[in-house]
Amino acid sequence: MVVGQELFSQASTQVNMLLLSQRNMVLVAAFAITLVTFSKNFEYAYIKYLSILLFAFALASGWKSVDDFNNYIKETKLLDAKDPSELELLERWSSWANYSYFMLAIVGFILVNVIIIEISKFSSLKWFWEKEPKKKVKNKKI
Repeated sequence: MVVGQELFSQASTQVNMLLLSQRNMVLVAAFAITLVTFSKNFEYAYIKYLSILLFAFALASGWKSVDDFNNYIKETKLLDAKDPSELELLERWSSWANYSYFMLAIVGFILVNVIIIEISKFSSLKWFWEKEPKKKVKNKKI
């Protein structure tokens, strides 16, 4: 049974692990953005695919850390002998999961945009705000 100072120690360790995982997720995503930005300078096409894989890794590691943190909070709430201050502490720290989901949404949005941009280079798929290029009409001689 986790009580008092032991609960605070374990919960602070879990929050620290969550924040470290978030930092790693942001760093990997920033490196992927850098690769996407400078991939035009490289001759190799696999650089773009590497950046997409890095985005996917950032999302997976971020999701895993949030899931582990949420599981810890749920399991700790189920334990007996909780006083109101301990429950309040767990509720406050569970709000960090919402922040993590927001960061995951941002990284996911960037990943989707990178994929759409790469697909649109090879197909006629256009952004909704892009105008279709005007077709040139050839003058036919009769």
